[in-house]
Amino acid sequence: MDLADNDVLVLGHIREALERYRRLPAGAPQNLMMPEVPGFTPDSVLGICGKLQTLGLIATAEQHAITAAHGSYPRGGGFVLLDRADAFLKFIAATL
Repeated sequence: MDLADNDVLVLGHIREALERYRRLPAGAPQNLMMPEVPGFTPDSVLGICGKLQTLGLIATAEQHAITAAHGSYPRGGGFVLLDRADAFLKFIAATL
């Protein structure tokens, strides 16, 4: 894959945001938000997310729910990792 270091950094923050969402207690507001990446503007993060979507690494929560036939999806502007992104991040972690 042709990913820059910044792309991988944003991908990691997306995974962290998704993990935080999954750990929310039942009574908490169920919003999956765009990750905040220190040193990046929201527009920069969104631009990188566009590239990651094009590469098939992430999808919006709505796209994922429709494709996977889930009945609902979290509100907010966040993204979910697709299987190949998760495998990619695990590979990177194992090689460091």
